Amino acid sequence: MAARAATFGLLVAPVLLAALPLRAEDLPAAKPIPLEETASPATEKTVDTAAPGTGTAREPAAKPQPAAARPALPKGFVHLAAVDPSIVQDMRYAGAKNFTGARVPGYEGASCILADPAAKALARVQAGLKAEGLTLVMLDCYRPARAVRAMVAAMQKRKGTNATYHPRVPATRLVVEGYLAARSGHSAGGTVDLTLARLGPGGKAEPLAMGTAFDFFDPASHTAAKGIGAQARANRIRLLKAMTAAGFANYAREWWHFRFTAEPFKGRHFDFPVTAAPEVPKS
Repeated sequence: MAARAATFGLLVAPVLLAALPLRAEDLPAAKPIPLEETASPATEKTVDTAAPGTGTAREPAAKPQPAAARPALPKGFVHLAAVDPSIVQDMRYAGAKNFTGARVPGYEGASCILADPAAKALARVQAGLKAEGLTLVMLDCYRPARAVRAMVAAMQKRKGTNATYHPRVPATRLVVEGYLAARSGHSAGGTVDLTLARLGPGGKAEPLAMGTAFDFFDPASHTAAKGIGAQARANRIRLLKAMTAAGFANYAREWWHFRFTAEPFKGRHFDFPVTAAPEVPKS
């Protein structure tokens, strides 16, 4: 089945990067990241989250929180917007535009939260991309442990495939196939899901073609997948090189998934909620 290109809620413009073939020598020599942690029968607890037609209880998109209601982040964590407000954020799990079809529990605000060193590394990536008229687009960052559990439980409750997100892999096999993890590296604050966009007139972000949508759980989303088109291959290579140069390692099954190799909380799984970022004062 042909993979669908992501729109990220933004207009897609023609891609201007040069087409390059994706060859083995184009990929960094670093070892691929193993599965974060696969689920076991003891951890795959099914909860009743089903709603008619979706298999997941629908929650409204996260609403902005009053400043006084926002709890302070744990020491060592920051809102990415406070480090580099130029990086575009399209936080999918804070709304319904994701593979669960609903806002994911634990996302009380739409903000990219990360361990401080990872956020600063992304700012370095962004600085290089801006010189080319490009920008990072964040799709997910820190992910509460409760959100991870909810994702796995929702998929265990469903049956069969989904044309938009997993056309060839049944929902109940997404953990086994390595697309979901019962314990995710995202919960340590050093793993991100992201893509590239071109900065258009007025600073509007126009997503680049990547061959598949974000969270398209299919072999076509493997970073070195064939048959996605020359332009999409070129764009994946551009993202891969920019991220690895700043100390991130790609997960080979997902072109959008990168882990900061020097993450300070490796192996830990935090569960504080994702909250809205404080407003950045205008200079």
